[in-house]
Amino acid sequence: MVLIGRAQQALEQVAAELTGRGTQTAVLCIDLASSQAGGQIERALADRGLYCDVLINSAGFGLFGPAAEMDRDDQLNLFDVNARTLTELTLRFLPGMVARRRGGILNVGSLTGYTPGPNMAVYYASKTYVRSFSAAISAEVENTGVTITCLCPGPVRTAFFERCAVGQTQLSRIMPRANASDTAEAGWHGFKTGKSLVIPRRIDRMIAALMILLPDNILVRLVRAFQKAPAPVTRAEFPEPRRARRFKEQFRTTDVVSTNSKRIPETELEESPRPMPHEPGYASTSGSARSAS
Repeated sequence: MVLIGRAQQALEQVAAELTGRGTQTAVLCIDLASSQAGGQIERALADRGLYCDVLINSAGFGLFGPAAEMDRDDQLNLFDVNARTLTELTLRFLPGMVARRRGGILNVGSLTGYTPGPNMAVYYASKTYVRSFSAAISAEVENTGVTITCLCPGPVRTAFFERCAVGQTQLSRIMPRANASDTAEAGWHGFKTGKSLVIPRRIDRMIAALMILLPDNILVRLVRAFQKAPAPVTRAEFPEPRRARRFKEQFRTTDVVSTNSKRIPETELEESPRPMPHEPGYASTSGSARSAS
């Protein structure tokens, strides 16, 4: 098994785990956004005397915000990784699979591929492309012994939501997140059984069916309403607890008591200059009373 990506340390950790289970593993640290990535991967396999029998295109990332306000190069890099490189690797290794009449490709799409996505326009569009491209190629290689599967899960508990601000939107909060290992297992099982499309959970299949039935002009309004940038939090949005308010009111109406039982009116305390530690009358504060030092 050859693991490919930019995060070499993370890949090596996975490789070590797989090696411990008896799987021969190699790591290729390659930027998949580069136009040279496909050629680099093919040469690396040839140098090791290997060929691609099964290709899993799972690399991808997301960006959140209005397309007109985000960096253009970042958005193009997103499309390169999510769609262009996936297409290049598929077209590069598919002919060999068809000639050998075995093997296949598992493309990781998303439930977002069923709808336009305001504030994540390029990401949603890239996943729509992955779903459409996979379905078309699957039909083309039917009866060749090659399987093309597109895995379209809903939200999955991964680091994706930590790196992308979409995790703070209302849509992300109301959508239940799936377990990553369960999602991967469902995708692999669907691929091995020759399915062209895998949507792992029943709730996600229901949502996909609803998105297919609804017109795009309604879908895009719904997504825009629930997937907008969260408003900045202000202090007024968090009302003070009743107990804290009661304590403050009691403190304002109560004199501060010192250890010599002399009551000091609060107004006098506020107007009097506070003594320094080296001056007589300095006191430490604890709770609502001051004890003489």
